[in-house]
Amino acid sequence: MSVYFNRGILRKQSKYVLKKINLNIQRGNIFGIIGPSGAGKTTLLNVLTNQISYEGNVYIDGNDTTDKGTDLFKELSLCSVNSGLYEELTVMDNLLLYANAFGKGKKEVSELLLTTNLQDCEQKIFSKLSTGMRQRVSLIRCFLNDASVLLLDEPTSNVDPYTGSIIRDIIVKIKEKGKTIILTTHNMLEAEQLCDQLVLLNEGVVLEQGSPSLIKKKYSQQPLFITCTMEDGSPIELEYPKEKIQLSNLIKNQIILNIHSNEPTLESIFVNLARGKMS
Repeated sequence: MSVYFNRGILRKQSKYVLKKINLNIQRGNIFGIIGPSGAGKTTLLNVLTNQISYEGNVYIDGNDTTDKGTDLFKELSLCSVNSGLYEELTVMDNLLLYANAFGKGKKEVSELLLTTNLQDCEQKIFSKLSTGMRQRVSLIRCFLNDASVLLLDEPTSNVDPYTGSIIRDIIVKIKEKGKTIILTTHNMLEAEQLCDQLVLLNEGVVLEQGSPSLIKKKYSQQPLFITCTMEDGSPIELEYPKEKIQLSNLIKNQIILNIHSNEPTLESIFVNLARGKMS
């Protein structure tokens, strides 16, 4: 699946919120849109689902969304903090409203509640649920139309680590069913764990795009650093091959604790790109 924006997409007070963007998203992959608050992540999802007006053209798989209209958007399902669920209805009643619209019923809803470990919550009022439970109910709503592409806007934001791990497991299980998942997050570690491909976005501009491993490899420094233990027990770090003679001598007499490369993290890469320290 390819997504292409041919020029500035959205403008507020004569300022472009999103600039020229070209995304290549492989079907069946988890694609991450990574960046801080205000980077344009949610705006990008809203443009993809035609929920806000914009300048220019958006192409999905080569098709202009302004020409294809409703049919193209049937492939997409958005899960955001503005879930569209009714606060005073029960979980089951909320989800049945959406299920019935897509020809599904209580059986399908119950199966999804079981999958997300919410089987004991179906008669609870939505407003009484914890943040993590609300997030999972919103995910179920997103799954009900059986769309091939799911857009998840910060699905693990404001939840505890345990609930975050449950939600990540759900996302992986959905991917295994052949779905394409586009998610936004500012959690770099989460992005590295979940995403097959990602884009680093800042102030509406794509800083980098690719798999987490390839991005890290691209910006990694070449020297290898080796930590050795000295006779007094203190560690010493040597750069190879610059200090290979000294290292060779140490290997004969000392114990090497570990060998590690100075591979950068996604977070450090993003920060340096945003500051213009990398090219």
